[in-house]
Amino acid sequence: MVDADPENEPERKSLLRRCCRLPRLPRPRLPRLCCRRRQREPPLPFDSPSARKLRENLELSNDVLEVKEEPGHSASTSTGAEHEHDIPVTVDEGVDLERGQPSAETKVQEDNQDVDFPDFSHQDMDDLEQCQDFEIQRARVESLLPKESELALLHILQGKSAAISAISTCVAHSDFESAKQLKILRDLLAIEQTKMWGRLAKVQAIHRGCIRHRDEAIKAEDFERAKELHDLQILAEECIRRFALRGNQRGAIELDKGCISLGTAAALGLLGGSFTVECWVICEDTEGARILTAPDSVASLAVHNGCLEVKRWRGSSHFASVQFPTSCWTHVAYSWTVDGRAAQVKIFQDGMQVGNGTEERGIIIDSEVRLGPFSGKMSEFRIWDHARSPDQVETWMKQRCTGTEEGLLCCMSLLPGRGLADATLDPGSALASGHCFAERGRCLGAVTWDGDFPPDLESHSPGTQAVIALETEESLGKAWQWLEEQHQEEESQRETQSARRKLQEHSRKEEKQREEELKQKEAELRLKEEEKQQAAKEYLRRRQKVKQPLVKLMQWTCPMASFGR
Repeated sequence: MVDADPENEPERKSLLRRCCRLPRLPRPRLPRLCCRRRQREPPLPFDSPSARKLRENLELSNDVLEVKEEPGHSASTSTGAEHEHDIPVTVDEGVDLERGQPSAETKVQEDNQDVDFPDFSHQDMDDLEQCQDFEIQRARVESLLPKESELALLHILQGKSAAISAISTCVAHSDFESAKQLKILRDLLAIEQTKMWGRLAKVQAIHRGCIRHRDEAIKAEDFERAKELHDLQILAEECIRRFALRGNQRGAIELDKGCISLGTAAALGLLGGSFTVECWVICEDTEGARILTAPDSVASLAVHNGCLEVKRWRGSSHFASVQFPTSCWTHVAYSWTVDGRAAQVKIFQDGMQVGNGTEERGIIIDSEVRLGPFSGKMSEFRIWDHARSPDQVETWMKQRCTGTEEGLLCCMSLLPGRGLADATLDPGSALASGHCFAERGRCLGAVTWDGDFPPDLESHSPGTQAVIALETEESLGKAWQWLEEQHQEEESQRETQSARRKLQEHSRKEEKQREEELKQKEAELRLKEEEKQQAAKEYLRRRQKVKQPLVKLMQWTCPMASFGR
């Protein structure tokens, strides 16, 4: 104890100042979205061990120190951990709270960032869920129907392809004027092609929604709604038939804004053995075009830094020894040969082997296989169940397969009229006109088709080529006719707009003239009014001037005249 001696008075006052501080109220804590590491809050000054020890050693009267404890705070030691139970804290799943370091799952996710697939699920929405009015949906479908004055989608694709080929021919013969006209036609057809595919995608979304909601209505025994949905489905199917394409129509798939999911590597037969992957591609960007990807499974095929690259997930990268061309069709392939636990990789470009390498382990993990997305087009995608030799790759790169070839696991021609059809699922009929067959995989995102195709890719039937040539010439003629009609329509619209502008100009002039006449009349009326007011003032002034002498005269002649005033 400290005696109340005068000599100890300074020490006593110092202890009182240190001990008699009021307890500091805790600051309100807001919920934190995430925390890397839980930290203990510092104890309150009043509840610190040093303060308690001082209170035990000092005999303080109530009139000197009166401390009221706040509700929820006791004299015992508080570490702040007791209050953490009342604060909702959301901890990041990728953080190890004990060490404050990213967890193993987070590290794996960070390793997978270079092949992070885009999410295209939001683009395939059901329009019927947003609008339940069938009259509005019917009007929408009718507005999407191709008009008779519009060029059909098949003629757009074939006409654009023919225009591209004709441009090359004109440039070779130095006919630049014709090449200029063909370029205009190609660009206009490209715009129309984009519009047509967008309309077709909307109709297909409505058709899928009709089928699903009709089945739900039937299960719920709401037959009135089921009938309305069925009628709308029939109208959508009629609209889709207006966009129909020929089965043998040449073209390729565009993967600029979407990709193709082929299913798992096991379903494609790519696990555990040798195989070969090949296709035709045209890439606008050679810095990061992903042609085939399968995380943690099949080696990916891409164009990186201007060269073909085959990269095994968490493995080494194998590059081609030659540069990859841009804006032209190129055949790409790679073979995977299993040799014990290792594997040999060979890279092919336009039928020539341009790279090789060795992998220490084979493919044993299954995952999803996707084609794209990349800025370009793809045609004739094939998978073989064995490693193809350079001679086989060079021989078959210019031929279309029928699905009956030995060792063929997957054959997708990717023609506009075939969609994602796999000839191996229905062999023998892949090239038959009007044949419907099974598809492999599904489209994710805005996947469309284009009339451009690899010029070196031939069909087995010479007669088919002659028919396609005639159809292409017919489509090009219709495209020119459509272009002339567009020019005539534009000229008519310009004349109409010119006449409308002249009429509007004449109307504006007449309106301006009427406004000026009205302003002139108003000015004349104001002038007349001012003259009247001036005349009235002049009259009053003259009258006053005449009246003043008379008054003075009366005042002079009769002194009593102003007496009563």
